[in-house]
Amino acid sequence: MSSNFNIILKISEACPLKCDYCYYFRNIISKHKPRPTYIQLDTIEKLCQRIMEYNNISKIDNIMFSLHGGEPLCINKKQFCSICDYIKKYLNIPFELILQSNGILIDREWIEIFKYYKIHLGISIDGPKKYQNIHRKLKNGKGSFNIVDKNIKLCLSENLYPGLLIVADPNFSPHDIFTYIIQELGIKHIDILLRDYTKDTIPSIQYVNSISIYLKKWLKLWFEYNDYSVYIRIFDSIINALLGKASNLEFGFKNCINSIPTITVYTNGDVSPADELFSIGNDFMDTNKNIYFDSFLEIFNLKIFDEINSAYEYIPLECESCYFKYVCRGGGGILERYSSKNGFKNKGAYCLAWKELFTEISKILLLNGYSREKLLNTLTGKTNEN
Repeated sequence: MSSNFNIILKISEACPLKCDYCYYFRNIISKHKPRPTYIQLDTIEKLCQRIMEYNNISKIDNIMFSLHGGEPLCINKKQFCSICDYIKKYLNIPFELILQSNGILIDREWIEIFKYYKIHLGISIDGPKKYQNIHRKLKNGKGSFNIVDKNIKLCLSENLYPGLLIVADPNFSPHDIFTYIIQELGIKHIDILLRDYTKDTIPSIQYVNSISIYLKKWLKLWFEYNDYSVYIRIFDSIINALLGKASNLEFGFKNCINSIPTITVYTNGDVSPADELFSIGNDFMDTNKNIYFDSFLEIFNLKIFDEINSAYEYIPLECESCYFKYVCRGGGGILERYSSKNGFKNKGAYCLAWKELFTEISKILLLNGYSREKLLNTLTGKTNEN
């Protein structure tokens, strides 16, 4: 079992945007308000100490730091570099740095910093101007497209190739987004993010059906474009699951599970599970644990992490009759399986969309010569021999 440690590190709890779907700043009770706006170096020092302590107990193969906010680039550049230098100096474990930005503050100096520290950059954008400016507005209410578009093009001109993250909106045209991102910008790495709904909060079956249609349009465009250097994570993950390989999304949970759960560390050292689970509610995320006072062993012994790990092993009873139960295992992530009544023991809120995508991609694999026997082995939970 892999011992990769995924840490979502909140280095800034400020943001120049006011996105109407933000799960963090538009949460019902904003826990971020009492915390420092920016993380301090002594918090990074304590985090590194805790990591090395835990490594002495349970060996860590690799650490992935996802530098998040708010907007992580709100922190000043000198402080940012000090954080990276400290991690590099004091961790005796292989690590990667990933940064997810809204693109507003990127400039040439930031680009040089990303290159120097080998940071994998992701930029959030919803598509061309007519779409980006609907949800992703500046604090003054103006659209953000012109700034973000300019800064993406600046990255490309400086030979820095970011991945782009798109929040799915079924009212938007995948064709228009595909044309802008892939054909006009020439971006090769795309992540389509579904909005953070649980079983309790998903708007309706009609909404899920519209998401299914939206994703199938994306799939058709990607397949017909016939350039497999273009990586779309959601499709790659489903293909890998159907081939019996590790998935980059939480399909076939056992294929992607690590022995160490993902955690979020905030600017004051507070610790919670992965911050996407905020959509369940603040009380769910409030562990009352902090790296200044608590070891990772104590943190991982919390009931919430047992619940999360158990969810990875569990196939919901509603899924028993489904052809894809061994590869999908309930949905694309444990958040969408959550309900206040049954916890994580539900099929996912986006079940219909996943089932349709798995069906379409299975057909594509078979039409392109993939072995029917191997596919059936995967679908019935058997292991394919190489």
